Amino acid sequence: MGIISGPQLIIILIIALVVFGPKKLPELGASLGKTIKEFRQSSKEITDSVVKPIKEITDELAKPIKEVNKELKGVLDPIKESFAGLEDELTIENPMKETMESLSGIGKEIGSSFTSDGR
Repeated sequence: MGIISGPQLIIILIIALVVFGPKKLPELGASLGKTIKEFRQSSKEITDSVVKPIKEITDELAKPIKEVNKELKGVLDPIKESFAGLEDELTIENPMKETMESLSGIGKEIGSSFTSDGR
């Protein structure tokens, strides 16, 4: 709703031409352009004055955290490597798996006894 389409812009320019006249219109356009340029520059300066200090603070706070992470990695990597070999040696069986397989076998035997009798 805030965007002006082509026909609307032409109507606004025609009205401005009629109201201000052909001599005053270029001066108004130039002053409007300067105002917009100054507004953009001011908003950029304000944004930079807020964002830059925050970035500097977060960078300073991140340095010790990165150092601690490096130290922890140096400690944890050998531990991980020592446990990597154990993973292959240890296999945890699912106790329910054996029970289900034996029950399945019993069920098949009972089912086959009914079919072999012809019932």
